[in-house]
Amino acid sequence: MKLLIFDYDRTLAKPIESLTPAIASEIARLLENHFIAIISGGRDLYQLDRLLTRYLPLINKESLSHLYLCPWYGNQIYKWDNGYRLIFDAPHMSDVERRDIFIVLDHFDWKRYGIEKVYGDQIEDRGTSISINCLGRDVPKDIKDKWDPDKAKRLIIKRDLDKAFNNKFDIYATGRNTIDIVSKDNTKADNTVVLAKLIGVPLSNIIFTGDEFAPHGNDFPMLELDQIKINMVNGPEETLEILKRM
Repeated sequence: MKLLIFDYDRTLAKPIESLTPAIASEIARLLENHFIAIISGGRDLYQLDRLLTRYLPLINKESLSHLYLCPWYGNQIYKWDNGYRLIFDAPHMSDVERRDIFIVLDHFDWKRYGIEKVYGDQIEDRGTSISINCLGRDVPKDIKDKWDPDKAKRLIIKRDLDKAFNNKFDIYATGRNTIDIVSKDNTKADNTVVLAKLIGVPLSNIIFTGDEFAPHGNDFPMLELDQIKINMVNGPEETLEILKRM
């Protein structure tokens, strides 16, 4: 059996949207004979479950045992077992790492980057990463969509954070509003290796499909795994065509 790994947003579905019936049907079909994992940068277990699991038109519900949901860069791995069961929880950032990050963020001048108003909480501590919602978690969708579609603004912020942290962390500009600060060895690539060992699948039997392969994107580390096959897509429409050929 192969291990088919997918990013979620802009790969399997549009941001914040559930699977289309066509993609859900293909995922359900592939679950019959393959392991499938969803490794998301910004989604938690509840979100992935709500957006994906309930939409799968399964012929045989036993095939759900082949499904793994891996939120937050795969730093948590859940396996379906009449409900999702945590089978891997990566080590969290140390107190020293967390202190160093918040010293910088507490004095970071967001107005330098044109951010005059923040809607709700801006910083989220996820244990293995710190996620920055640049405009705040509650920013209206229309403002979020228009703010930084080409990531040009966040790349400037990333550059300055890389300098402030002396490249101690992996920093990604991802989604529409987000910058993630991830501790070393907790990338999607690192946790793909963990998942492969847990399942017992060689890296040569893994296919990864994602959309953020630029150096600032959270799929970029996957390119270091030269034994796996990579599909680069620009949206769920392209993913659907790949799924049909699998």
